[in-house]
Amino acid sequence: MRSRVTVVGASLCTLHVSSSYPTSITTAQRYIIVPRQLKAYGGTFARSVGERNTDVASDVVLQSLTAPRGSSTSLLAKRRVKTKTVDNFRDMHFLNEELLQFLDEKHITTPSPIQQSAMEVILQQRRVAPTPTDLLSLPEQSESLSEDELYQKMRNRNATASSKEKSVLLAAPHGEGKTLAYLLPIYQNMLKDRDVYKIPLRERRPRTILLAPTRESIQQLRHICGQLDEKTGLKSICFTSKKRAKYHLNRLLKENVADVLIMHPRAVLSLIRSRRLFLDDLRYIVVDEADVMLSSQHDHAAVQLLSKIKKRNLYRHLWPVQTQVVFSAPYITRKLEYYIGKRFPQTVPCFYKEQMHRPPTTLQHRFMPVRHEKEKLPILIHLLKKHGHVPRSVETEKEQEEVLRHRYKLSGTFDAWRQAHTDLYNPEEESAVASEVLLLSGAEENESSLIVEEENPLPTTATSAAPSSPAELQAFMKEQEKQQRQLARQRRHQTQAATPTEARDSSYQQYPRDPRARFHLEHVRPVQWNYLTTVAAPFETPTPRVVFAPGQRCVIFFPTIDAAIALYYHLRREGFAVSLLHAALPVAVRKEMYQDFCSGRTNILCTTDIAARGLDVHVDLVINFQMPSSAQQYLSRAGRTARMGRRGKLYSLYTKRQGVMVSAVKAFLKRALPLEGITNDKLAMTQPRYSEWRTHRINALSRSYVSLISSKTIPAKLEKVYLKHNATWRPLFRPQGTSIHAGVPERQQQS
Repeated sequence: MRSRVTVVGASLCTLHVSSSYPTSITTAQRYIIVPRQLKAYGGTFARSVGERNTDVASDVVLQSLTAPRGSSTSLLAKRRVKTKTVDNFRDMHFLNEELLQFLDEKHITTPSPIQQSAMEVILQQRRVAPTPTDLLSLPEQSESLSEDELYQKMRNRNATASSKEKSVLLAAPHGEGKTLAYLLPIYQNMLKDRDVYKIPLRERRPRTILLAPTRESIQQLRHICGQLDEKTGLKSICFTSKKRAKYHLNRLLKENVADVLIMHPRAVLSLIRSRRLFLDDLRYIVVDEADVMLSSQHDHAAVQLLSKIKKRNLYRHLWPVQTQVVFSAPYITRKLEYYIGKRFPQTVPCFYKEQMHRPPTTLQHRFMPVRHEKEKLPILIHLLKKHGHVPRSVETEKEQEEVLRHRYKLSGTFDAWRQAHTDLYNPEEESAVASEVLLLSGAEENESSLIVEEENPLPTTATSAAPSSPAELQAFMKEQEKQQRQLARQRRHQTQAATPTEARDSSYQQYPRDPRARFHLEHVRPVQWNYLTTVAAPFETPTPRVVFAPGQRCVIFFPTIDAAIALYYHLRREGFAVSLLHAALPVAVRKEMYQDFCSGRTNILCTTDIAARGLDVHVDLVINFQMPSSAQQYLSRAGRTARMGRRGKLYSLYTKRQGVMVSAVKAFLKRALPLEGITNDKLAMTQPRYSEWRTHRINALSRSYVSLISSKTIPAKLEKVYLKHNATWRPLFRPQGTSIHAGVPERQQQS
């Protein structure tokens, strides 16, 4: 039976929402997609966040069918933070001079909306601590006190502070600068602890812990923190699993006294349980990609760690240094909303509902239907060749053996790339190139805010200063277009492009500082926020780009590891320069593959959803070899390109089975609606809610222990004690549980 979909909207029919329902998190009017079988099903949908919402008997499950999220939930009902509009970091008067120098070197001048609101919240939610005036007025004793006594006195002063640490939720789409949004205020406060309050740093007691989901995201955070450490003098360390992990981790913690620790939550839990890491001086803990880290995909390790943090915060007299929790997530899922609302009810949300759960406006979506799975491969090769990827010739048997034995890597210098693009410019094709006019949101047409975007903009003259204001930006774009037309009239004959040579020189260092090269290489366009226009910041990747070869940088997502491996070797046999990335790769191979893609030695990356989050690397093109099963996966993959004002393309290959999913995504994109809760995953339909799963597990344990007791000779008076100590199941994630005693044995608690 074929599933059909009806789009409910303003043009077809109107969905009347009861006035008792609160407004949605993202849209004022509810547009949803309703399967035909829904009316025949006759079921009711849950209105609370914690209850089941996957009771649709069809191929599409929509969380939007539940009551709109708004004032009914404790987290989203809170009033958002109102900030004053600024167009420069220096105008905020929050950051230290060292941090401002770091931003100037990175050519980051304008804070994004999430950066501005997050910095104000994190810095203003800081506890009342002794000021320098208080320290000077206090003692004659301060000179006579030892360092440890002064530290204890400051801890006691902090313990009596009236204000309370509140957790913060940062939610913004991919590429909006969430990493700097929480790193800058945290580093600012750590500098104040070190320089103003003179709080010493102790061994195995970091001030901040950053939790990241993957190895690549941990290395990227370490790269950014390392750059901040060079300016501030603080120290950060990271660790990822490898051979003899226990030995290397002990040596790392013993030899390095660090302010910031970057790890996976599972490793942090192991260190705490084995008494190799202590939380005495922990001021901040950041959960990056919180919607994934707090789920079962990571065994609820972050949930267990946060429960320890919460127990410490409940007992201030035992732990004077309170810990502030910062959640960073691209989506506010219902599970994340439910967990934070129950466990951290004082959380301050920082997000803009107009941006949530929407792809960037500079991203082009293309859906390509295929009849059979075997037709996807020639279409994939066609798309790669269409976007400039030229495979090397593989004709003889010797060449085929060489391709499979050694990976093909690209070469080319920055100067050769610039010269090749100058010579390849063909003015006769200027009329055939489809120019796209982007009207920046919030700007008036009579203010000349139209930007004409061409396929082959030409870098012409030498390096000039980067435009810093909207007026300079518009003048720069007009001057660039004028120079392109003048040069096009002069070059009537096309010359052969220079062959790129092997490049390992220092020319790549000029690339981030050259605005014309960035505008051409990365398709950078001005970023238009609600109140200002700025230029996108450079990418933050541990491996700089050193090779500039033809072909747009492409990431191909596959549903499984086996599919990624199979297509990787097939593309190698075809002669493409390709890398592979998935969780089952050895550590050394995985690191080499990712570095080759970041440096430009390969322009194609075959990967699973492990690369769909947290990686800030230049990508022009994203290809879904199979349509993802949920809107969240679709947005995560789309977030790899078109970051911070850049252009990007997204191709999705789909068969008849994914037709309902594609039609749903198309309808939402056409009406500019948030992609919330769309999925065609069969497991999502049959997955029981938490209470049902918990009851089932408890009943199974009870039956097994009752049968065990009946087979053993246990006195009747001891059966209750035996069941209490052995048949009590304590799940890792208990939303309803509130019994927290901070590790004190039950018999020692005062009633």
